[in-house]
Amino acid sequence: MANVRTLRNTKNTESKRIQGQGYRLGSTREQELEEALRDSIKSNSEITSEYKNMQVVYSNHSINTNKENDQLRSNNEKLSKDTLLRIQVIVRTNQDRW
Repeated sequence: MANVRTLRNTKNTESKRIQGQGYRLGSTREQELEEALRDSIKSNSEITSEYKNMQVVYSNHSINTNKENDQLRSNNEKLSKDTLLRIQVIVRTNQDRW
């Protein structure tokens, strides 16, 4: 947090560059700080918005993945049952031949 400066810190460091004690932020410097603050707030707002969007995307992906997994499980069970039935038919057929 060494890069963060309060108005008091700015006053102290800026007064070294500009003659006179009790230096007050000039309108140009105030505008720069206000713009930096607005940019920071905007950036933070954009990050928050993107985070919410990513949560929605993740939630939808998770729901779709769960549905796909359920469908795969169901298909796997059907395939296993069908395979078992075919094996039983083959075994019976072979037993009938002998």
